[in-house]
Amino acid sequence: MRAATLTMGLMLAAVGIWSFANSGVTFLALAFVIGLAMIIDGAVEGGIYIYARSGIRKDNNVWMLADNIITLLTGILVISGELAADVAVPYVFGMWLVFAGVTRITVSMNIDKAEKKENFMWTAGIGLVYCIAGFAGMFNDLLLGVSLGELIGILIIIKAIGILEIGFHMPHARTIE
Repeated sequence: MRAATLTMGLMLAAVGIWSFANSGVTFLALAFVIGLAMIIDGAVEGGIYIYARSGIRKDNNVWMLADNIITLLTGILVISGELAADVAVPYVFGMWLVFAGVTRITVSMNIDKAEKKENFMWTAGIGLVYCIAGFAGMFNDLLLGVSLGELIGILIIIKAIGILEIGFHMPHARTIE
Protein backbone atom coordinates (compact mmCIF):
# COMPACT_ATOMS: atom_id res chain seq x y z
CA MET A 1 0.00 0.00 0.00
CA ARG A 2 2.79 2.34 0.91
CA ALA A 3 4.59 1.77 -2.40
CA ALA A 4 1.40 2.39 -4.40
CA THR A 5 0.66 5.60 -2.48
CA LEU A 6 4.21 6.89 -2.96
CA THR A 7 4.02 5.94 -6.65
CA MET A 8 0.79 7.93 -7.07
CA GLY A 9 2.39 10.91 -5.34
CA LEU A 10 5.42 10.75 -7.62
CA MET A 11 3.18 10.35 -10.69
CA LEU A 12 1.17 13.45 -9.79
CA ALA A 13 4.37 15.38 -9.06
CA ALA A 14 5.73 14.42 -12.49
CA VAL A 15 2.48 15.52 -14.16
CA GLY A 16 2.56 18.80 -12.22
CA ILE A 17 6.15 19.45 -13.33
CA TRP A 18 5.20 18.52 -16.91
CA SER A 19 2.24 20.92 -16.80
CA PHE A 20 4.44 23.67 -15.40
CA ALA A 21 7.06 23.05 -18.10
CA ASN A 22 4.43 23.16 -20.87
CA SER A 23 2.66 26.24 -19.56
CA GLY A 24 2.69 27.99 -22.93
CA VAL A 25 0.11 25.68 -24.50
CA THR A 26 -3.65 25.74 -24.04
CA PHE A 27 -5.39 23.76 -21.31
CA LEU A 28 -6.91 21.39 -23.87
CA ALA A 29 -3.39 20.34 -24.85
CA LEU A 30 -2.64 19.48 -21.22
CA ALA A 31 -6.04 18.06 -20.30
CA PHE A 32 -5.59 14.44 -21.40
CA VAL A 33 -2.44 13.79 -19.38
CA ILE A 34 -3.70 15.68 -16.33
CA GLY A 35 -7.12 14.01 -16.43
CA LEU A 36 -5.66 10.54 -16.93
CA ALA A 37 -3.28 11.02 -13.98
CA MET A 38 -6.15 12.21 -11.78
CA ILE A 39 -8.33 9.25 -12.77
CA ILE A 40 -5.52 6.78 -12.06
CA ASP A 41 -4.73 8.45 -8.73
CA GLY A 42 -8.37 8.58 -7.62
CA ALA A 43 -8.98 4.93 -8.57
CA VAL A 44 -5.77 3.57 -7.04
CA GLU A 45 -5.99 5.60 -3.83
CA GLY A 46 -9.68 4.68 -3.47
CA GLY A 47 -8.84 1.02 -4.04
CA ILE A 48 -6.10 1.22 -1.42
CA TYR A 49 -8.53 2.74 1.05
CA ILE A 50 -11.18 0.07 0.41
CA TYR A 51 -8.62 -2.76 0.59
CA ALA A 52 -6.87 -1.48 3.71
CA ARG A 53 -9.96 -0.41 5.64
CA SER A 54 -12.43 -3.11 4.60
CA GLY A 55 -12.56 -4.87 7.98
CA ILE A 56 -12.41 -1.79 10.20
CA ARG A 57 -15.88 -0.74 11.36
CA LYS A 58 -14.93 2.31 13.44
CA ASP A 59 -12.90 4.05 10.77
CA ASN A 60 -13.10 7.83 10.78
CA ASN A 61 -11.04 8.32 7.64
CA VAL A 62 -13.92 7.88 5.20
CA TRP A 63 -13.17 11.49 4.27
CA MET A 64 -10.01 10.26 2.54
CA LEU A 65 -12.22 8.06 0.35
CA ALA A 66 -14.40 11.09 -0.42
CA ASP A 67 -11.27 12.99 -1.49
CA ASN A 68 -10.31 10.12 -3.80
CA ILE A 69 -13.79 10.01 -5.33
CA ILE A 70 -13.68 13.78 -5.98
CA THR A 71 -10.22 13.39 -7.57
CA LEU A 72 -11.58 10.61 -9.80
CA LEU A 73 -14.63 12.68 -10.80
CA THR A 74 -12.52 15.78 -11.44
CA GLY A 75 -10.21 13.70 -13.63
CA ILE A 76 -13.21 12.45 -15.61
CA LEU A 77 -14.43 16.05 -15.98
CA VAL A 78 -11.01 17.16 -17.23
CA ILE A 79 -10.46 14.28 -19.65
CA SER A 80 -13.98 14.51 -21.09
CA GLY A 81 -13.28 17.97 -22.44
CA GLU A 82 -16.07 19.65 -20.51
CA LEU A 83 -13.69 22.37 -19.29
CA ALA A 84 -13.28 23.96 -22.69
CA ALA A 85 -13.46 27.49 -21.28
CA ASP A 86 -10.12 28.43 -19.76
CA VAL A 87 -11.92 30.77 -17.37
CA ALA A 88 -13.49 27.85 -15.45
CA VAL A 89 -10.30 25.79 -15.06
CA PRO A 90 -8.75 27.69 -12.10
CA TYR A 91 -12.04 27.50 -10.21
CA VAL A 92 -12.44 23.75 -10.76
CA PHE A 93 -8.87 22.96 -9.71
CA GLY A 94 -9.04 25.44 -6.84
CA MET A 95 -12.25 23.89 -5.52
CA TRP A 96 -10.72 20.42 -5.92
CA LEU A 97 -7.79 21.44 -3.71
CA VAL A 98 -10.00 23.26 -1.18
CA PHE A 99 -12.16 20.13 -0.86
CA ALA A 100 -9.04 18.03 -0.36
CA GLY A 101 -7.88 20.48 2.30
CA VAL A 102 -11.17 20.41 4.15
CA THR A 103 -11.15 16.60 4.13
CA ARG A 104 -7.58 16.54 5.49
CA ILE A 105 -8.48 19.00 8.25
CA THR A 106 -11.57 16.92 9.08
CA VAL A 107 -9.46 13.77 9.27
CA SER A 108 -6.93 15.56 11.49
CA MET A 109 -9.67 16.48 13.97
CA ASN A 110 -10.38 12.76 14.45
CA ILE A 111 -6.76 11.88 15.23
CA ASP A 112 -5.87 11.18 18.86
CA LYS A 113 -3.79 14.31 19.47
CA ALA A 114 -2.23 13.02 22.68
CA GLU A 115 -0.91 9.82 21.12
CA LYS A 116 -0.22 10.95 17.53
CA LYS A 117 0.64 14.64 17.81
CA GLU A 118 3.09 14.61 14.88
CA ASN A 119 0.56 12.86 12.61
CA PHE A 120 -2.08 15.41 13.63
CA MET A 121 0.25 18.34 12.86
CA TRP A 122 1.23 17.00 9.43
CA THR A 123 -2.36 16.19 8.44
CA ALA A 124 -3.77 19.52 9.62
CA GLY A 125 -0.84 21.46 8.14
CA ILE A 126 -1.14 19.87 4.70
CA GLY A 127 -4.91 20.46 4.81
CA LEU A 128 -4.36 24.13 5.56
CA VAL A 129 -1.81 24.43 2.74
CA TYR A 130 -4.32 22.77 0.38
CA CYS A 131 -7.02 25.28 1.33
CA ILE A 132 -4.75 28.30 0.97
CA ALA A 133 -3.41 27.08 -2.39
CA GLY A 134 -6.93 26.27 -3.62
CA PHE A 135 -8.26 29.73 -2.77
CA ALA A 136 -5.17 31.33 -4.29
CA GLY A 137 -5.78 29.28 -7.44
CA MET A 138 -9.39 30.42 -7.64
CA PHE A 139 -8.28 34.03 -7.35
CA ASN A 140 -5.30 33.60 -9.66
CA ASP A 141 -5.85 36.87 -11.55
CA LEU A 142 -5.83 38.92 -8.35
CA LEU A 143 -3.22 37.10 -6.27
CA LEU A 144 -0.79 35.18 -8.44
CA GLY A 145 -1.16 36.21 -12.06
CA VAL A 146 0.51 33.09 -13.44
CA SER A 147 -0.42 31.30 -16.65
CA LEU A 148 -2.97 28.51 -16.58
CA GLY A 149 -0.43 25.72 -17.14
CA GLU A 150 1.80 27.06 -14.37
CA LEU A 151 -1.16 27.37 -11.99
CA ILE A 152 -2.36 23.82 -12.62
CA GLY A 153 1.20 22.53 -12.28
CA ILE A 154 1.62 24.27 -8.93
CA LEU A 155 -1.73 22.98 -7.60
CA ILE A 156 -1.01 19.41 -8.73
CA ILE A 157 2.48 19.49 -7.19
CA ILE A 158 0.99 20.69 -3.88
CA LYS A 159 -1.52 17.83 -4.00
CA ALA A 160 1.31 15.39 -4.80
CA ILE A 161 3.25 16.56 -1.74
CA GLY A 162 0.23 15.72 0.42
CA ILE A 163 -0.06 12.26 -1.12
CA LEU A 164 3.66 11.66 -0.54
CA GLU A 165 3.18 12.72 3.09
CA ILE A 166 0.42 10.12 3.46
CA GLY A 167 2.74 7.49 2.00
CA PHE A 168 5.63 8.42 4.28
CA HIS A 169 3.46 8.37 7.42
CA MET A 170 1.57 5.22 6.47
CA PRO A 171 2.16 2.42 9.00
CA HIS A 172 4.62 -0.26 7.94
CA ALA A 173 3.24 -3.71 7.19
CA ARG A 174 4.11 -6.22 9.84
CA THR A 175 5.89 -9.35 8.74
CA ILE A 176 4.54 -12.73 9.77
CA GLU A 177 7.08 -14.85 11.61
